[in-house]
Amino acid sequence: MLCNDREVDMKTGYKTKSLLCMPIRIRGSIFGVVQMVNKLHGTFSKTDEESFETFAVYCGLALHHAKVSAFLQIDISAGYDTYSS
Repeated sequence: MLCNDREVDMKTGYKTKSLLCMPIRIRGSIFGVVQMVNKLHGTFSKTDEESFETFAVYCGLALHHAKVSAFLQIDISAGYDTYSS
């Protein structure tokens, strides 16, 4: 869904000319959103959209790995052996 709230532009003095948004997903659930605003030349193309979608996938992977790493750090600092059976 694409939405540009013109009130935000009016309040900030910013002029939104073009907007491309992608969800950041972790394990199928939406975790966040990334967006690009005001392409320098022209409008966003299908190639831009596909490249940005790949970027959003990598953002999701990075965030997921950060969450896992933080979880493992908590286990280690609490003295739990995460890998023993």
